Amino acid sequence: MKLEFIFILFSTQLLLYSQNKYKIIDSESQASIANVELRGKEITFFTNDDGDITIPTTFKDSLLVYHPLYKQKIIIVNETLSNLITLTPIEKTIPEVIIDGLSANKIFKDILKNYTKIYYDSPSEYDCLIKQKAFSDGKLNNLLISQMKIWTLFNGFDFSKSKTPDSFFQISLNSILYYKTKNQDIQINPSDFIFRFFLNSEIFGILQATEDSPLSSTCRKIEEDLYEITFESDYIEKEELKIQGEMIYNSKDKAITYLQIKTQQANTYTEKKIDNTLYKTYTTDTELKYTFIKNKGKYIPSSIEMNSKGFNTRENTTKNIPITSNQIIYFSTFNKGKHKGLKNKIDLSKKITDNIPDKEKNNSFILLSEQEKEFTEIK
Repeated sequence: MKLEFIFILFSTQLLLYSQNKYKIIDSESQASIANVELRGKEITFFTNDDGDITIPTTFKDSLLVYHPLYKQKIIIVNETLSNLITLTPIEKTIPEVIIDGLSANKIFKDILKNYTKIYYDSPSEYDCLIKQKAFSDGKLNNLLISQMKIWTLFNGFDFSKSKTPDSFFQISLNSILYYKTKNQDIQINPSDFIFRFFLNSEIFGILQATEDSPLSSTCRKIEEDLYEITFESDYIEKEELKIQGEMIYNSKDKAITYLQIKTQQANTYTEKKIDNTLYKTYTTDTELKYTFIKNKGKYIPSSIEMNSKGFNTRENTTKNIPITSNQIIYFSTFNKGKHKGLKNKIDLSKKITDNIPDKEKNNSFILLSEQEKEFTEIK
């Protein structure tokens, strides 16, 4: 289950020094692992698409190496640290045991009922990095990487204020680090993902869609207090979709620490006219991934990833062009926020780049994957 992660470093002072490169791999398969978080007291690093990460040579401290599907470990960054770091999958730690007492439906309902007891429920500010990529006919044609700050009133979706989302969710931008587009810019507007940004609203949507036909699920213990639960719906006629996914559930904290949701859907499309030609974009598959990490007794987000797959059509032609898009938000630092939100919030209804008039680009410390590097170097 491979996720995309890139290197984040918000401390500008550390950028003045040279870097050491590390690779994180699976101890059994030897495959590189994206989606690995290395969290220190004041700084957080993430591996990129190729499982690589760079750390300044001046950084000499311990880091918690975290991935929801692997055993956590502490490493000490010093001259003796190997450039190859291995992680052990959690599902290999104890023999598989099937558990009947836990179901996806029950857990989802309990999460909604006790949401503010499990997840941090006060005003919060996060330093984040967002990456959006799009592919057309298998080729990368859009890349946006930007630093930003996110403010949320209680780390949940406020259904009573759905028409004024910036009353509980705001974004401010620091700078665009990389931005390049070919053919057409197909960024995702922030307003399009607010509902899916929050765990409580996504769970609510799943329960509502499967109200007449509860999810079937299987559960197995993978480690002390940790359970892997897979779930699946029947085909839902009224919504024309099918839902399936899996989660990692901490039974002691009664918290979902990792959740993946895949949706197969039909007849969902948007229309756009370009040079008097009508284009239709069909979405056939979507995927959401949430990861959380515990902070002083309650859980806060670590990353949110949204993927979609479909195809484009153009009027008067029968050719379908396959398209995919990926958007991922990395939460680097967490601070208690103010009730009033951010001073320089962006317009959530506009594209992220449209909120920065000069399209400023600050290429600096981001460790691009080989694919991304090749794309940015194309003239």
